Amino acid sequence: MDEYDPNGADGERYLVCSNLIACHTLWYDNTNADCGYTLSRVVVHIRAPDGYPYRLPWLFLYAQLHGAPGEYIVRVRLIEIVVAEGEEVEQSLRDYGPWEIAIPGENYVECYGLKISNIFLAGTGIYEFQLWADGFDGPLARERFEARE
Repeated sequence: MDEYDPNGADGERYLVCSNLIACHTLWYDNTNADCGYTLSRVVVHIRAPDGYPYRLPWLFLYAQLHGAPGEYIVRVRLIEIVVAEGEEVEQSLRDYGPWEIAIPGENYVECYGLKISNIFLAGTGIYEFQLWADGFDGPLARERFEARE
């Protein structure tokens, strides 16, 4: 999680993502507001059944957010992590969204399920979903997974 800086340029407006989890299945019980989301088949790694390149039809990202009350626009960026000369280098692959979310208050966590479609993986390696909010300098959260043989 990238830390909130209360002394930043916009000290009145902040947003924190305490959890970002990728999963294959996500349910929301809209008949019972107290149930929230159920996550299933949480992603740790992905294996392409017939080799790479591989296209996943969809995944879900479950995000728990809190911060200053208001409406925010969030986006998800898929990147590939490549190690070059001992340093991690991020290669942006695709952006998803936007989604409009609402945060009711600073001490209340709001949960969202974001469906990500057509995820293209060129080969084995480390990939990362980053959750971004418009008007903020860095990602709110990161979720890594490994593409394996």
